[in-house]
Amino acid sequence: MTGDTIEAMNPNQAIQPSHHWLAALSARAQGVVDYKANRLTIGGIVLLLIGLAVFFSGLGIFRVRIFNLRLQPYLLLVAAGGLPLAIGRLPKFPMKVLVGLLLFWTLYAISMVGPASARITPLEEAFKLAMGIMVIVTVALLVSSRADFVLGSLGLCLGIGALAAYGLAEEEANIIEVANKNSYSMYALPAVLLAIYVAVRVDWNKVSGKGITVLLGLASSLIAALAIVSGGNRSGYLGLALIALMIGLHLTFSRRFGIVGKSRGMLLLACMVVAVITGLVYKGAEIFQQRVEQTFQGDESNTLRMQLFTTAVEIGFENPVRGVSPQQLPLILARRLHLDASPDSVRDTHNVFGNVIGGCGLITTAVLLYIGWALFFWRPGKTASATPTAGFLEARALLRMMVVLWAVRGLFSEEILYNPGFCIGLGLAIGLCIVELEVMQKTAPFGVPAMGQLPAAIGPRQHR
Repeated sequence: MTGDTIEAMNPNQAIQPSHHWLAALSARAQGVVDYKANRLTIGGIVLLLIGLAVFFSGLGIFRVRIFNLRLQPYLLLVAAGGLPLAIGRLPKFPMKVLVGLLLFWTLYAISMVGPASARITPLEEAFKLAMGIMVIVTVALLVSSRADFVLGSLGLCLGIGALAAYGLAEEEANIIEVANKNSYSMYALPAVLLAIYVAVRVDWNKVSGKGITVLLGLASSLIAALAIVSGGNRSGYLGLALIALMIGLHLTFSRRFGIVGKSRGMLLLACMVVAVITGLVYKGAEIFQQRVEQTFQGDESNTLRMQLFTTAVEIGFENPVRGVSPQQLPLILARRLHLDASPDSVRDTHNVFGNVIGGCGLITTAVLLYIGWALFFWRPGKTASATPTAGFLEARALLRMMVVLWAVRGLFSEEILYNPGFCIGLGLAIGLCIVELEVMQKTAPFGVPAMGQLPAAIGPRQHR
């Protein structure tokens, strides 16, 4: 045996694997993990049922009355079917966000200590917010694979689309029977975003159920969009335009897709926009024109909304520690603005940020902004594969779009804090990030970098 051979067999000698060996090892691991990440689990089936149950939440007859609250049916599925499955995955939820959510709820609940309003008690309002947070966390943890995310998105789209079809067929002014006519867009906008996002992910051809989800999801979201534009909801118009803009920018600047993928996505987006505009022309052109004139010419409603927000901000700076309570803020706003002669009259802020600033103070507002910051700038922790992979970046792009959509739609309603559409939508987006983070970690064994850390020449190819 030669000296060179003995030297090569020396176990103490450091092995310097080539880039090609690393690429092959990582690609093999990536294939196994991707196969598991693309398969459906029981969590996806539960998510499908939760989304479908949102349809019944929009109909007053199916809501369960508890004191002054009308509990939404989908919450029963989340608590009974989803929570037991999700609790074991709790460590996978981003700790910064979880701590922020719990701190926000605690401060919000503390700010409500005091006299109750005529609508619901502080305990009942704290319960509503707790349920919203539970939905976000539970839905996120139920997403154990990309297929779970896809099926969960389909469930929400079908539930929202069925509500729209019911409202349009019955010519109901309020599609959500137990809320005002503008509430439906809060339910529907996250579903529209999810449907288009799943459709443009051309690299997900091997994900279970994606084909049928694209067809049914887009059809349901199109019906939902038509219901929004025919209802004359200006915040809904803005939300739909924002979704089109964000998806368009994502397709333009994402390096995940090649020219073919970008072209397909843009063509799909253009077809959706044309279909919605066509529906607007035939169904709601007159009311749309009225809303445009109100927006640009100004009316009493616009002026009042601005006064409510600015007054709420003033109240928040006057009471920076705990605000005046979300319960009492509507009473104080009505009195300050002299909106009604009755001492018991109330005026909601119609703005989630105004509600939190004036009702809870600046500390709680800072926590809310921190949660948004933690979600928007989420990065993997210090692991062997700390460099974000393309899959994680794509998932985070969806999460960022959902956060921006939440913030913009929240400018028109404080009820977005516990709205089913946004709670489920945020949960699904967070869950997809968790799945991609798991894939990234599992494909980078100890001492071996992830594919995203390899040189560009041997890194993952762009999907066409």
